[in-house]
Amino acid sequence: MTATKWIGVILGAGAVYWIYNKFKFADSLSYVPTGLKVGGSILNPEIILGVKIYNPSNVSTTFSNLNSELFLENGQKVADVYYNQKLDIPAKSSVNILLTANTTFSNLATSVAELIKSKKANFKIKGIASIDSVPLPFTIDYKFFG
Repeated sequence: MTATKWIGVILGAGAVYWIYNKFKFADSLSYVPTGLKVGGSILNPEIILGVKIYNPSNVSTTFSNLNSELFLENGQKVADVYYNQKLDIPAKSSVNILLTANTTFSNLATSVAELIKSKKANFKIKGIASIDSVPLPFTIDYKFFG
């Protein structure tokens, strides 16, 4: 192999290793639900979700551009959730954030009816967040009853 091919192989392997470490690092972050409340207006209801993000590593990180969906435990979609602020999380610390889930009145009414029927108030947020400028998947479970 010529030198340029070796350089390409080394750079490619380095990129794969860097992305692997980002996935591994993202798995070490913990998302702990801290609360849930309904607000907004009748026409534009909002669900405010509190989340504490723990960074147990020795490296500070940047969390931004969260793009996700809020689901009931049975898989029914309730709302879209966005968080587009840049947040620095120091090493071995935690930060609290509030996520706003924008929904419609009909979605909210259907979700409340399902919650009453099932007697379980469990939610799940699934999506992608930019962690150190790398889009990575995450899941947050809200378990209130059942």
